[in-house]
Amino acid sequence: MHRRERGLVAVALACGVAAVAVDLEYHVHEWGLPTVAALRHALLSAPASVLARLASACGFEIFLPLVPALIWSGSRRAGALGLRLLALLHYSLLLVSLAKTWFREPRPLHLLREHSGSGSMAVDGASALDSVEYSFPSGHSWATTVAWLTVVDTYSASYAQLRWLAAACIAATAASRVYFALHFVHDVGSGIALGVLTFFAAPSLLSDSRRALAARLVLLATAGYVLIAAFEAHHRQKQLGAWYSLGALVTLAFVPPRAPLLDAAAAAKPGLSPSRLAWRLLVGLTPLGLGLGLIFIRVVRGQRDTELEIILLLAGAAGATWVTVGAPAVFRRLSLA
Repeated sequence: MHRRERGLVAVALACGVAAVAVDLEYHVHEWGLPTVAALRHALLSAPASVLARLASACGFEIFLPLVPALIWSGSRRAGALGLRLLALLHYSLLLVSLAKTWFREPRPLHLLREHSGSGSMAVDGASALDSVEYSFPSGHSWATTVAWLTVVDTYSASYAQLRWLAAACIAATAASRVYFALHFVHDVGSGIALGVLTFFAAPSLLSDSRRALAARLVLLATAGYVLIAAFEAHHRQKQLGAWYSLGALVTLAFVPPRAPLLDAAAAAKPGLSPSRLAWRLLVGLTPLGLGLGLIFIRVVRGQRDTELEIILLLAGAAGATWVTVGAPAVFRRLSLA
């Protein structure tokens, strides 16, 4: 697709998302909630739920272990893909957290329960807006679209059928989110459109030029300010994942160079053994595991502290990203190079 065609597609997608966003309540009332309710009534079953879980995992969750595995695989091409996915997924998850907290559309599952209990489908009340996680846009659809488009862009010349697999995974993930009443149809449609826009913006988001780096740091600083200043503590608590993405992106900006940071020993080999790669995964994810573990302990004890949880997530993201991308010396010292 040429640059002009991409521009036209981007404008059309942006206008479509804007048209939905300006009147979310109308879409929820008129057809969003009735559509979700009808689909669940017609399709809800144990086998369908298993298939939907698998569809969601193949679309998005599969990339959580896949990204560090690609970076540490010892292959230059796979390492470059892993770094692109790492950055673009974090941009997507940061932006979707900002969007969710800005629009504050309640999830259909909560509205269905409220409707069954009270006989009303109202979405205006404080209970509906403030007691649940938010729905618009779909983060799974956004991130899945970005990830699979990036994979297709990297390998489609070698594997022509990959684009069909990508389309199927994107569609299946979106359908699973609607099936579980976690999103409306307009949520997943907007998420897919925003994922395409993020993919189109990838050259700017991944550029090594000083101007592009400065622009990205301004974007991240603005996002951090909005998260702190504009959102109250209970809203920040619902989107804690945004802080992990923010910490990872800031760390990526200061890990030189942005090309795959594979040490000479690993780069000279065709790949790593499965056991060595597994140990690399374990070592690389340890900082994140420590941060999440401390948060989990505090939650179990009823000692919620949003500011402390944010600090732990930022620290965990910085540590995990640094080890993942820029610390081959750690692997050499542990004989994992």
